Amino acid sequence: MKSYLQNATLSAEASKLIVMGFHHECQHQELLVYDLQHLLADQYRPVRKNSLPTPSTIEQKPVKVKGGLYTMGYNGSDYCYDIELPEHKIYLKDYRIDSLPVTNEHYLKFIEDGGYNDYKFWLSDGWEKVKENNWNAPMYWEKIGGQWMTQDFVGKRKINPKEPVCHVSFYEAT
Repeated sequence: MKSYLQNATLSAEASKLIVMGFHHECQHQELLVYDLQHLLADQYRPVRKNSLPTPSTIEQKPVKVKGGLYTMGYNGSDYCYDIELPEHKIYLKDYRIDSLPVTNEHYLKFIEDGGYNDYKFWLSDGWEKVKENNWNAPMYWEKIGGQWMTQDFVGKRKINPKEPVCHVSFYEAT
């Protein structure tokens, strides 16, 4: 079969369908991983064989990005998701962005400084979600005996302050 596929001549339409099928399968795999973490969270007790790697200690600093007219979206003939269409122009003002992802250490400071209790840090519909769902930390975070813990495929473990923060919603990330 592998030899056949490597030597087969496919029509443009067949190639397009195969690529779309591949991307569709990737979506299923992503959802499966999500479901496994979400549904098995209470029962999952992995056996650790190795310790996790320690993230490096690169200095995090803001980077200036010059504003202007930028192109967003996709305008090619290869596969893309419908949400990537159409290609369009957008004007951005000058802004600054961190050079590295936000770490758990920085996010913990946000939590400890009352970030989940102050509407000033939230978009209006995000603040509604915080109140409606009693959010006080990212999904899979839990404070046990004064210690912040997370649950992932490694099992339940202490939050590593140097790791990038994960499992935050759009509203928590903004």
